[in-house]
Amino acid sequence: MKPSKLLRHLNPKHPGVKDKTLEYFERKKREHEGQKKFLRATTSIKENALRASYLVANREAAVEKIAHVPLSADTVTRRIEEIAEDIEARLFERINASPWYALQVDESTDIDNKAILLAYVRYLYQEDVHENLLCALPLPTNTTGAELFK
Repeated sequence: MKPSKLLRHLNPKHPGVKDKTLEYFERKKREHEGQKKFLRATTSIKENALRASYLVANREAAVEKIAHVPLSADTVTRRIEEIAEDIEARLFERINASPWYALQVDESTDIDNKAILLAYVRYLYQEDVHENLLCALPLPTNTTGAELFK
């Protein structure tokens, strides 16, 4: 801009600074540039926070979407059977590794007054005595000792 136009702007619009030195204006320019850098840095922090928030929300939505996938009864049943087989295999490994074990057989009735045969095992595992239920089988007949061991 031409100096005459600058003076025409400076005198009526900024009468308080018309007598200031060149250093004053250079210092003001540096301050203004410093503020711009600060605003840019603050804006980039806000943008990064917004981006991170979006990524977290997007990931949570994906996890929630997977959680709502319906499983068929066959899938659930198969998974339960696999878990039961694994538990049974671990129990037999522990019993076979034990130097001794004891079996206990008991007869009981359930809530419908039906007879059930319960078998427990006690064994030594890692220097502790453990007790586990081996099986619970329904009994089709009476619960006398003779009937149980037929």
